[in-house]
Amino acid sequence: IPIVLWMYNLPQFAHDPVMQSLHKFVSPIYPLLAHVATEANIVGLFFACHVLTRVLTFYALILIMMASGLAEARLWVGAMILVFTGIYGFSPVGGDGMLIEYFTHTELAQAFALISASLIMRRRIVAAALASAVAFDINIFVGVWMLAPLGIASLLQLGRESGKAKVLRE
Repeated sequence: IPIVLWMYNLPQFAHDPVMQSLHKFVSPIYPLLAHVATEANIVGLFFACHVLTRVLTFYALILIMMASGLAEARLWVGAMILVFTGIYGFSPVGGDGMLIEYFTHTELAQAFALISASLIMRRRIVAAALASAVAFDINIFVGVWMLAPLGIASLLQLGRESGKAKVLRE
């Protein structure tokens, strides 16, 4: 909230080293929100970001289920179970901090990482790399975590491509 409301610019915090370091925070999400945030709308703004993050996370989980080849009926039943249990705090997924009760940039980055994982599963490596880049920009640590699956998928894709080229030459 101090970043989003630009509190580090207030005169009473001019000599506070912690407050003065806030504008150097690396995630672009909070400075972007600062352009529309006011003290009057901060609660609604963070709630809207929280809902957006949840929607993106569930969308990503649906994409993963679809890439896994789950039947359509089971897909939607599973998605509805996730949505209702996630909303009401009964999700086993939320036990590890993935679906917490408030908005943070890490949860938003995780949604993009999950979208990237679904794209990797569909062998859409460039699109997966772009989704991982968004996750990286939002939260560097989440983006770094995506290097391993992207690297492995890229190496596998290169192996397939070189195998296809070898067959075409013969």
